[in-house]
Amino acid sequence: MHILRTAVGIVSREKIEAILTSKYWLFATLSGIFFFFFALNRGGYIVFIHVSFIFLVLNAMFGRYNLREIPATYIVTAVICAVIIITSFIVAPYESHTTWMRNLGRMLIIIFSIHLLSQKQVNEHIASIIFIGTVLLSVCCQFGAFYLFKMPYGTFSNIHYLSSFAALTIPLIVYGMLGFPGWYKLFTIVILIMDIDLLMQTGSRPAIIGIVVGSLVVLIFFTRGRLKWIGLALMVLLCVALYITDYAGIGSRFEELIVNLTKEERAQLWSQAINKLAQNTALEWLFGHGIRRFPVSYIQDSQSPSLSFIFPHNHILEIMYLNGIVGALLVLGGLAFVFVGVLKVALQSPERRKGILINCTLVVFLSWLIHSGLTFPFYSKYSVLPLAFILGTMLVLRGQPVDDQGAGL
Repeated sequence: MHILRTAVGIVSREKIEAILTSKYWLFATLSGIFFFFFALNRGGYIVFIHVSFIFLVLNAMFGRYNLREIPATYIVTAVICAVIIITSFIVAPYESHTTWMRNLGRMLIIIFSIHLLSQKQVNEHIASIIFIGTVLLSVCCQFGAFYLFKMPYGTFSNIHYLSSFAALTIPLIVYGMLGFPGWYKLFTIVILIMDIDLLMQTGSRPAIIGIVVGSLVVLIFFTRGRLKWIGLALMVLLCVALYITDYAGIGSRFEELIVNLTKEERAQLWSQAINKLAQNTALEWLFGHGIRRFPVSYIQDSQSPSLSFIFPHNHILEIMYLNGIVGALLVLGGLAFVFVGVLKVALQSPERRKGILINCTLVVFLSWLIHSGLTFPFYSKYSVLPLAFILGTMLVLRGQPVDDQGAGL
């Protein structure tokens, strides 16, 4: 009888461990983070991040996530974030932007959650349906908010947040469209058109430039065969159609940009940022001013009051000012290292489905790099949270073995 009770106890513990470390919790938390942040724009995403951290800890406690076997790239990523935060507290102990610092911690939780999920036995078809389904539902929510409820920025408070969402989700929907069969594909195409329309309605030139440049780079250099030429033809056709029809005023906005390129407000902001950098001391050049606001102003003309901004609309200049040369080398060098690693995997002809995922991820990263780099403060949640999903995916792709027999695209 004692043996029976012991056996029942062991079985019960195993069941409890299996339930607490189930991969489906990570599916739920990561999907919740994405949906609450991108679809609802509500603070609930922070709750899901905290729950993700709890499941990371539980998996580590029960031996389902061996910390000693975590790849060096993840450890280096965490160390870079820690160095940036600690250095900021040292150089600006009373002025550091603690909310922006917490965003780095939240980014790490998302990255490690994606890594843990990649280590579990996951059905790729189910994973694609869950995550792409979350993306499609998010687009439907923003589309409904924009058109049905007449909310000019969707659920966001700024048009650039909506344009960032649209630009970053378009490649994900393309991935779903190319991978889904039958009626799923048709449904995905409809939502892709809705997402493209949302991007056009925002009129965001950095977002449009980002998605176009990212798509062209991947189509020209990392795509082969029929898909390459179909993609290029569609890109050219769409750009020409938008310019001729001036749909949503896109053609006019880009004409205005070309004519007034030298007067573009970002050029003045960059000039001010460079002037402030020139005033750095030797220590400030090395370690920066800490994670904080980087005040710059824009003067339209002598009669108009100047407009104040808390960042220079340029990630490179901003990181140089906030974190110095040391921080810039760590942050920008780290991103470049991961990007080059994914490029190497893309050039090794992986199997078709993985190749499509890599290419779409590269488009998302390049779109984020251009749009976010010209629009948002680097450490703001609208920059760091998308980067968390992008970087988490890229680190997984970079670390996976490639089948040399893959057919490529």
